[in-house]
Amino acid sequence: MPRLTLGRVTTAVGVAVAAVRLLAPWSLNLFDMKVVDLRHLVRGALAPAPEVAIVAIDEDSLARLGRWPWPRTRMAELITAVTRAEPAAIGLDVVFDHRDEALDTSLVEEAVAAAPRRPAVELLAAVRGRGDARLVDALRASGRSVLAYFFELDGPPDPELPAQMAGLPELTVRTTGGAEVRAVGVLLA
Repeated sequence: MPRLTLGRVTTAVGVAVAAVRLLAPWSLNLFDMKVVDLRHLVRGALAPAPEVAIVAIDEDSLARLGRWPWPRTRMAELITAVTRAEPAAIGLDVVFDHRDEALDTSLVEEAVAAAPRRPAVELLAAVRGRGDARLVDALRASGRSVLAYFFELDGPPDPELPAQMAGLPELTVRTTGGAEVRAVGVLLA
């Protein structure tokens, strides 16, 4: 009969824990997340690291700069200003999931100043899409911005998605609410 040694007991416990983690149902994952929440609650708040700065869109910002959503030109100005401080990265927790349809008055004023006698139809054509273009320019010039994204797992994936994703770095996907990795497998291929 083999002797129980500390190494064998440790290995057996490790294999058992690994098996439970690999085969864990959603409820066990939920329990695990709640344990992590409790550990953070018990630990208490940590002071942020001095090298991290959060540029927040808060109530004071909204009071000074106007209601949300801000024009894309304002977001471009914000990215440009933050880029001048030379951060290692700029993370935007804002999803730009549609074209900017708002007319930014600063763009209209610029277009009118450039050609005061231009007909209104031409004026609108000149400013339409300029906010998005300025945001794209600011993001490219920054070279250190990361945008928020979300997955929609309804329906079949776009057939062109693998080609679009091929040039992007690897994505880490954490499943929630019963979603399965194979549902987004096209992203992981």
